[in-house]
Amino acid sequence: MQSFTLFKNFCKLTSLLLLIGFSTNSPAAEKTPFNKQPVEIQADSLIAQELKGSSNYRGNVHVKQGDFELFGENVLINHPNNELSDLKATGK
Repeated sequence: MQSFTLFKNFCKLTSLLLLIGFSTNSPAAEKTPFNKQPVEIQADSLIAQELKGSSNYRGNVHVKQGDFELFGENVLINHPNNELSDLKATGK
């Protein structure tokens, strides 16, 4: 499985996670604000379209930030003009 760490998507994904009201009680997270923790994304493949503003992660997708974890077969992140628009995860 290839690992992709995309720093450009860090702020976008962080904003989305804060909008959905995720919070953590981890002592480590209390020391480092949630939105400052690194985002790690692993997937079998990535199709990134910078000009269109979309990143499509496919196959065994695992998104992790602090104690938050998201799994799916397909995760599509729309970020036109480098601003998070939406994120959609599908599959098991």
